[in-house]
Amino acid sequence: MGIFNRSNKKDLMSNGNTVRGIVTDVKKCWWIKVKTKPVLTSYSDGVKYPHTVHYEYEVMGEKYTGSKTLGYMVTPPNKNAYITVYYDIDDPSESTIKYP
Repeated sequence: MGIFNRSNKKDLMSNGNTVRGIVTDVKKCWWIKVKTKPVLTSYSDGVKYPHTVHYEYEVMGEKYTGSKTLGYMVTPPNKNAYITVYYDIDDPSESTIKYP
């Protein structure tokens, strides 16, 4: 998957094509701990984590994969859930998802 800056991914969502994809894996980014309470009573009290969603999609018979990290406030989709994938028609390996 290519490297995007934020504006290019937004361009894909507004100008790219869409296809249905499937979530292949969801991983917690445990090394990025976000404290949501001013005072913690235990290690995990008030702590939330972002998640990286890995997905697969198909364009004209060819399979592609991608991933996106979701912020800590977003509940990630379940594995095997269907999602909408936005991809570049000129280079289908360039993709992103908008979730939720």
